[in-house]
Amino acid sequence: IALISALVAATVIVIISVLVERCGGLIGSVLGTVPHLAVVASVGLTMQTTGEQDFQVAMLSMPLGMLCNSLLMLFMCLTSRWPWLMRRVPLEHQNSRFAVCLCVGLSAYSAGVLSIMLGLRPKSRPVGAVCIAAVVAFAAELLMGIAMVLYFPSGQPSKQARSRPLVLLSRATATFCTFFSAMLIARTVPALAGILANLPVVTGAVLLMLWHSQGEEVTVGCLGPMVLGQLSAAAYALLASQLMLAMHPAAGAVISWFAAVLALTLPTMLALQRWQSGSVSERELPKEAKELEGAEQEVPEERRAEDGMP
Repeated sequence: IALISALVAATVIVIISVLVERCGGLIGSVLGTVPHLAVVASVGLTMQTTGEQDFQVAMLSMPLGMLCNSLLMLFMCLTSRWPWLMRRVPLEHQNSRFAVCLCVGLSAYSAGVLSIMLGLRPKSRPVGAVCIAAVVAFAAELLMGIAMVLYFPSGQPSKQARSRPLVLLSRATATFCTFFSAMLIARTVPALAGILANLPVVTGAVLLMLWHSQGEEVTVGCLGPMVLGQLSAAAYALLASQLMLAMHPAAGAVISWFAAVLALTLPTMLALQRWQSGSVSERELPKEAKELEGAEQEVPEERRAEDGMP
């Protein structure tokens, strides 16, 4: 079961990676976080966990892990705008700036995971308490994503990137190893398995590709939509933790997936599209005003006098 789940997850991540690159930065960021992998994880955890409580703990730990992923992206955004980094590492040094931002983000991620495993300890808590923590994590991720979209707006992609087959293979391998490890420890440490299923290995690879192909501004602007896009996966985990036990697991998974996509993914895409078009219009208005002003100044004085222009 662990091997099959890992193989399916690796195949899904390759397909999603191609779709993300075809659709562009903003919409692709949301599409890349539709709960496809969460479905694979939930099916694997259903078969790997020893009981209903362990399954629920594993599924409810997924929103907690996604909150840690959001912390990684938030701290990458903040580090990118850090005055010290702006002074010490110029924008031309892309590799160095990405390394610093990623290291700070991974530190925040690690601190979040340690706080969950050692502080919250989902395995030893009642399922109701873990569910409340997962809902709070979902709300925090929502507020975090909205703030990131507002304060770190998405830039316009300069060109459309395409991943080489070797890059896609490396993502598939990383996903396979992550899922295989999560399924193996699901019987003993279900909470860590739920968090490990969302380990940001592929996220880091995607961000590295965006950083080099589109630049720092576009990459940082995509982090907010990625955080909002993760909400559908978190919502799926919350719903599936209940519905897959209340009815047939397949029916519960399908209903949870459609509910998450219809209630969160599609509205998020529409809202981000509207927000992006509004932001682009606001940036273009001052430019058009300057062009009109320059055109008026080029009108000859004789013509201005004939037309009564000051």
